[in-house]
Amino acid sequence: MNKHQEILKAVAPLAYTAGLLGMLWILFFCGIGSQLNWPEIKRTPQVLTIAPRQVEAAEISPSLEKYTKIWSEPLFTPGRIPDKIDIAPEPVKPVPSMTGYVLTGVIVTQQFKIALLKASTGEVLSIKEGQLLPNGWRLDKISERQIELVYEQDRRTIEILIPKLPLRLP
Repeated sequence: MNKHQEILKAVAPLAYTAGLLGMLWILFFCGIGSQLNWPEIKRTPQVLTIAPRQVEAAEISPSLEKYTKIWSEPLFTPGRIPDKIDIAPEPVKPVPSMTGYVLTGVIVTQQFKIALLKASTGEVLSIKEGQLLPNGWRLDKISERQIELVYEQDRRTIEILIPKLPLRLP
């Protein structure tokens, strides 16, 4: 193949496409397709409905005497002090006592952690991390020898008491 044939072979698809599009353009220009009748679209008139307003009782504006403090004491003056607000302080709740509980054991596995507590009433409690004690303290953390309890912002740690043998045996 010579050089001219290679160029013609490369340009031929582009020339055919351009010729086809040109012929199509001429056919449209001459009026092919002008005989199509599109169906008429019927538009229905849209009726605008407005919901009736609900009339509320007119608010009575306060008298101007209530606003005298506002215009007599401008907001941005050097001697301005904040208004006194009478708010009663919240009563302080006493923190429940933990003196009646003794940590008797801890069970630590890969699946769960349980603390065994004995109340002063003799009741034995088994509590998982995150559970609440009857007095409101939440068990936050369990380790091998101790537990950490939380009540609002207070934290307490209870350790397992290990009785020690006396120095002298009888």
